[in-house]
Order: sequence, then C-alpha cells, then structure tokens
Amino acid sequence: MAVRLLHIADLHAGKITAKVLNRNKDLEHALEQVLQVIKTTRVDYLIIAGDVFDKAIPDADSEHLIYNFLVEVGLRGTTTVVIGGNHDSPKKLRNILPWGERFKVKVFPVLDLKKFIFTDGDVAFVNVPFVHERAITDLDNDSPEGAKVSYSEKIKKLLMHGARLAENYRYRILTAHLFFDRVKLGHTEREVTVADAYAVAQSVIPETFHYAALGHIHRYQRLEEAKTIAYYTGSLYQLDFGEAEEDKFFNLVALNDNGTVEVEKIKISPLRVLKKVTVKAGEVSKLSASVNEKGETYLWVEVEAKTPREFLDAKEKLERVLGDKLLKLTVRYGANPERGVFRTSGDEERYFQFNPSDPVEAYRAYLSSKGKKVDPELLEFLKKLTDEVKSQTK
Repeated sequence: MAVRLLHIADLHAGKITAKVLNRNKDLEHALEQVLQVIKTTRVDYLIIAGDVFDKAIPDADSEHLIYNFLVEVGLRGTTTVVIGGNHDSPKKLRNILPWGERFKVKVFPVLDLKKFIFTDGDVAFVNVPFVHERAITDLDNDSPEGAKVSYSEKIKKLLMHGARLAENYRYRILTAHLFFDRVKLGHTEREVTVADAYAVAQSVIPETFHYAALGHIHRYQRLEEAKTIAYYTGSLYQLDFGEAEEDKFFNLVALNDNGTVEVEKIKISPLRVLKKVTVKAGEVSKLSASVNEKGETYLWVEVEAKTPREFLDAKEKLERVLGDKLLKLTVRYGANPERGVFRTSGDEERYFQFNPSDPVEAYRAYLSSKGKKVDPELLEFLKKLTDEVKSQTK
C-alpha cells in the first residue's frame, strides 16, 4: 500500500498586507481546502514545511487558527510533521509539544542533530528547519577548515548525514526550510534569507530521499536540477503584491511500493485576490466600475498623472469609490511631466510652479505657497539625501 503525503508550506498566519488587511481569513479558506482533501482521501502524513506564523510573536487569533487546524487534522488520523521557518519563533512552536502528541503532531522548531529524524514504521522523515548561517556548524569535527566551509557545503553535509540515518527505511522524506539556488522567487520572501550567502545548490539533495518537501520560497515549482523529486509548494494565498494574480497550489504525494512517486498538484481557490493596475488620472471612473463587478479584489493602483493636482483629484476619487479595496496607491509622472502647481490659501490667488520629479524644488514651492521661510540648510540636506538615493537606484 502506498504512503500518502500532503505537502504545504509558508502559511504565514497573522500576515497583514499593506499594513491594513489581515489575511487570516484567506489562510483559513485555504486550510479548509487542505482539510477537505484529508477528509476525502487517505492521507497518512501532512507536512508543513516552515513559516507557520508570519511573526515571531503571533497574535492570539493566529495561534487559535493554527492550533484548531492541527487538531482537526489529527482527529482524522493523519500525522502532522511541522518544521520551523525563518519567520517562526522556536519557543512558540515548542508550545505545541505538550498537547501535540495527543493529536499526532510532530514539531521540529530548530535543528537538533540528535532529534532531527522522525521514524514511523517503514517511513523516515529527515527534518531541517531554517538554519541561520551563523548557527550551522561543520559536521566533520576533525576538519580544521570546517569554519571556512560555505553555507551550502555545510548544508550538503547535513543532508548527507540525514540520508545515512534514513537509508534503511523503505520510504524516505526530506522536509526542509531552505533557499536553493536557481529557483524563481515569489518576491515576498525576506531578502536577507534569499541572499547568495544562503543559496544552496539543488544538487546537494541526496537521491536517497524519495521526496523533498520544501518551504521558504513562495512560488510553486519543482527543483529541476535536484537528484530526487523536490518541490516548493509556495504560499497558500497571495501574501502581498509581489504575488499578485498568481495561482496557488499544494501537493498530494503518493510513495508507491514499487519505488515510484506520484505528485498531484492541487489548485487552491482563493478567497481574495491581489492585483496591481495602472490607470491614467482621467480614467479612474472606468477602473472603479470594473473592480466593483469582480468582488473580492484588492488593488494596488498606480496613477499616471501630469501634475500633483491631477494625482490628488484621482486619489480622492479612488478612495471614495474603492474604499478598503484600495490597499496601495502610488503615482507615476510622465518622462516630461508638466510643472506642478501649489496654490496659496489666501484671498489673493498665487501659484507656485515646480518640477514634480524634483523633491527639493517641490518642497521649496510648497513652503513658499504657505508663506513659510525656506531654510537653506534643510534644503541642502534634502538635496544631498535625494542625490544619494538616486545614486543607489541607478
């Protein structure tokens, strides 16, 4: 009889998009679909490959959502294997341990070489939570050059060590929250943890494993250069606008008696979707009408405007019509923008023109329009700051 695994990752319970939209409803909606598969299909193990929570100290509602889900899975007879991600607090994940055993939940908050393999009959899981570069040590204590070995080489030794521990078991699974090179990013990962220092070669995953259940990268994909079947299933919903309009999936995996592996890619029906649109200032009303017809769509709107006044008029209209569906609003001026205008608030109407692409000139015009004295030192500081930003973004 085949062993069936259900692989998910990067739940990010407690995620707030654009600082205003709580995404727990989206997560709950996705987890209900995961649970439905468990209810209708025999699933022996559920793997959660890290980043259970979005913050090290999650809010009470997020903890309730996750714990309730784990209990529901356990009541169905499915064993859950959870590893820690770079967003997770090991102490918070350890809170599951006292009661988790009653509901068949196995938790691996941090790397512990004495406890990073979990075996159940013929099945062996080698569990590698996120490992900070400064924390990992060389497994070969006899090597004086160990401290100089790259992060990727140390991870390779770690995975090989795990493979040796699991090699005598019939079914062998790797669960890991790592960044492997030459993959497509979801553009919502923490930049420091997908830097070159953390990039691990796909080829270091030992072919001993039948399946590698990976977390950390938010875009669904198979690692084509790995020596075994390895997948990132990605996040369960569009976490931010870096994932706007992306479809989301999870895997149902069958490890067959004859050694073959079957992977079924299951699409998640989203509760709410994120979308980025660009609209000309004079065509805002058209956008408002079309978005309202689509229902649960949340927007980042970039307005093409000629002047600040034109942008402010469009902004007011968008905020009034879209309401809380407008999560982010930015402006883009043309290559040759018209000169902007600030108007005084007094009886005598005077206009102060400026180039909207020049922050220093815009600030000087604004102060003049309000009858305020211009501080030369402040303008000089602003000019230096603007020049520095421009030089870094070239």
